[in-house]
Amino acid sequence: MKADDLVKESVRQARQYISYHKQLDIFILLGVLIILLTIPLTVISVNQARSLEARAEAMMSVIPNPVIGRGTEYTVTGSGFTTNEWVSISMADPGCCMAFNLWPSESGSISFNRLTGDPGTYKIDAYQRERNKLVLKATLSFEVIESSKSADINDDGVVNIFDASILASRWGTRDPDADLNGNGVVDIFDASIMASNWDG
Repeated sequence: MKADDLVKESVRQARQYISYHKQLDIFILLGVLIILLTIPLTVISVNQARSLEARAEAMMSVIPNPVIGRGTEYTVTGSGFTTNEWVSISMADPGCCMAFNLWPSESGSISFNRLTGDPGTYKIDAYQRERNKLVLKATLSFEVIESSKSADINDDGVVNIFDASILASRWGTRDPDADLNGNGVVDIFDASIMASNWDG
């Protein structure tokens, strides 16, 4: 065989080899595509996606913060809860405990008001049902501290109408003598502290 014929034969075999491997690559690619198309895909519904999103974002906070004094009203707000599902609230404070349910707004928010009892740590847990199980969605702990101010604004030894008169005359101001809970304004929270310490 001449050198020229040998080169031609080598080129022919190389082309045949390349053609064979191209076909093999195409067959492998088609096989992978067939496998991928026959695997059932899991589709998460919009509500399930929102539920997973809400679980990651649910949170609660308390106003005012800090909460000062026995008988002070505080507000707990929360957001990121799943809509169309009850939020079960479990509360524990130094005096006892309680549980109740709230229906979240269309935006997934909750809100409720309570009066403080004894000073100490207050813990609030919020649960919602997911796949027939109660799941902890958010938790909040805060301290209620003893008020350093007396509701006896005029220092006559009793909490009475004279103190209430002073409180009323300073309503809506930032007067530190009448701001019994220290939240920066004389308001209903201060009146609540005064009422809980009323002597007559």
